Amino acid sequence: MDSATAYKLVSDWARAEREDTRGISRQANGDFYGKVATLGFQFDNANQNLAVRGLVLPDTARLVKYKDVMQELERIAREEPERVFHAQFDLVRPPWDVGDDNPTLYLRRDYKTVGQGEASLFEQWRKLREIAYLWLRTYFREAVDPVVQRRLKQR
Repeated sequence: MDSATAYKLVSDWARAEREDTRGISRQANGDFYGKVATLGFQFDNANQNLAVRGLVLPDTARLVKYKDVMQELERIAREEPERVFHAQFDLVRPPWDVGDDNPTLYLRRDYKTVGQGEASLFEQWRKLREIAYLWLRTYFREAVDPVVQRRLKQR
């Protein structure tokens, strides 16, 4: 997918969600990034990839320190892909996050091509947004509780 196609998709998404694209920053090399309708978008022109991210947990400096928690989340994504809507956990500080230096935990899906129509794609993005919210509110705590309990028993 080229930059113009990816940007058109994000613009159409904004219009479908009754928002605008003010939150998207375009770069001279074709890259762009930003947030629209609570999802983060980052297009890497060199790799022709549109990463779409749904926020799971802000300010996750502790996850960098506790590798076993991230390992458990990665295991869930690998072994139970339906639980994360076939996305992957992504612990990053995206370019639109200009505040804190700490990374943020997202669910991320990558799109190099779009094999379906916009309506189908936008339903995927809505579902990603919904799943990320459920992870923020409920699933994250449930997923990491066994890791925390193991760590407490080792003390």
